[in-house]
Amino acid sequence: MSDHQKIKLKGRGHHLFSQNEVADAALFPGMAVEKLANGNYGQPVSTQLELIKSDTIYIVEEDSLQGRTVLDAWDEDSVISLYIPEVGDECLVLLKDGEVITVGEKVMIEGGGSGLFIAAAGTESKYHFEAKEALSPDGENGLLWVRRL
Repeated sequence: MSDHQKIKLKGRGHHLFSQNEVADAALFPGMAVEKLANGNYGQPVSTQLELIKSDTIYIVEEDSLQGRTVLDAWDEDSVISLYIPEVGDECLVLLKDGEVITVGEKVMIEGGGSGLFIAAAGTESKYHFEAKEALSPDGENGLLWVRRL
């Protein structure tokens, strides 16, 4: 697992933090989220195909001003901090336990509600991230260093 202490590592991506970004459930830094029908942010309910076609990706961040690290979960109804990586940005994403990722491998958001990242499968040409390190978490999810494509 990466030893970086921030989700955003390098780049020009945008940060969202205001009273409008509220967690719909417990969320961990590095998870992908989407805005839900109730206006809060939660694990994506979209399918994998819908997520691949999306241009905007919201990644849950840590918030050092509140004493939160990349290992601290946000509680439901917390005002959360989000990062929107741009092409070329480098950041950490939360890789699903049991995945095996090699350097240069494409990763994608798992569809259907987990908010975790998995190895890209198939021939889709529009994957969002490429691994900058190898990682194979065993027993818990792990933070993976990636570059936005």
